[in-house]
Amino acid sequence: MTVRLTAGDPAGGRRVGVADRVLSTLEALEAAPGGLGVTELGRRLGVDKSTAHRLLTTLAGRGYARLNPHTQRYLLGLRLVGLGAVAARGVDVTEVARPALESLRDDTGEAASLAVLSEGEVLFLAKATAPGALTVNHGVGTRLPAHASALGKVLLAERRDPEALDRLIARRGLGATTPRTITSADALRRHLETVATRGWGLDDEEYAAGLRCLAAPVRDAGGEVVAGIGISGPTTRVTPERVAALAARVRRAGEQVSAELGYAGDR
Repeated sequence: MTVRLTAGDPAGGRRVGVADRVLSTLEALEAAPGGLGVTELGRRLGVDKSTAHRLLTTLAGRGYARLNPHTQRYLLGLRLVGLGAVAARGVDVTEVARPALESLRDDTGEAASLAVLSEGEVLFLAKATAPGALTVNHGVGTRLPAHASALGKVLLAERRDPEALDRLIARRGLGATTPRTITSADALRRHLETVATRGWGLDDEEYAAGLRCLAAPVRDAGGEVVAGIGISGPTTRVTPERVAALAARVRRAGEQVSAELGYAGDR
């Protein structure tokens, strides 16, 4: 027999209400790194203390929450780690990023791309092609030197280990493709520090003359940068006056995809 929950089913409505409270409890714990007490949770959810206590003890009994015996505050439980790992294995970042790529292309009028770092180079995974004659569309599978591309810079900027960056430079070199390409290891390190601080990267005719690109990082649930998202366009359209506004839009795209992958930012 199939049971359907409808608006006229009081029992079904109660079950949905309980599920909503359980999920709200988990979200409240996520937003409180130091944990929550019973009274505080009740206040946040708008429920009485006994209901808050039942929610927390039920979750704790199943491993989805845990009680810190010293503070008497509840935190997220380790069972969620296993669930997150299973969910992450089934995530295709290319498909997750598709709506953001298309929206970025439509909003800016420039070609949008998603890429990863592969063997020290930028590897394009997906693109949203821009219309018009003066467009730059790197095809899927295209590789670019990381040090000379905006996407590569946001991917390299997260490599805090100086030795890892040194090994990459020794392996790939810092060859110049235009007179503006960064070819000094020290200059690249300083530049990557700036990229990491401001949260976006710029290729200002460093890969190809007449081409300007911007990119932002994409993070997974653990905060690790797993990809970069960005736009490429001719310098006649991607002008210095537009860089700040376009960079902000690219950052929002990166944040959108990161949120879809489970990244909760500063929370």
